[in-house]
Amino acid sequence: MLKKFFKKTKKKKKPHGNPYIDNRLQYSSVLEAVEKNTRGWRLLTFFCSIVSIFAVCGVVYIGSQSKIVPIVIEIDGYGIPARFYPVTEETALGDARITAAAISTVISAIREVSTDPDVMIHRLENAAYFFQQGSPAFNKVQEFINSKNMNPFSMG
Repeated sequence: MLKKFFKKTKKKKKPHGNPYIDNRLQYSSVLEAVEKNTRGWRLLTFFCSIVSIFAVCGVVYIGSQSKIVPIVIEIDGYGIPARFYPVTEETALGDARITAAAISTVISAIREVSTDPDVMIHRLENAAYFFQQGSPAFNKVQEFINSKNMNPFSMG
């Protein structure tokens, strides 16, 4: 009984007796079906494109958030990690060991001389990361790098 209820009934059109009119009606019914299918596919395509736009915006939003958390690893006298903790502003400013490590990194990056110019440029860029542009320390490092008697690229 349910099959009869949900089953679509097709209206049978009785032929007019003229083959031209019968074929025109049949062609019109085919065009109507194609038009309905086209409308449905266009609607589906529109909704899929809206979903993809929201998905891309979500990925861009998630990707733009910073997920890097610097961690300090303390190593004991035997070279085994003793403890580790995330670096916050309080620990970075209050811990003299972190400050000393940063200073030694800058000094070694500035003073190390390499025969490979790419390595030298990379080290100097790492050292410049610690200074604000226009500060006296930044200007002094630039003066040191650009001086002719200290520039390893011009020394021979």
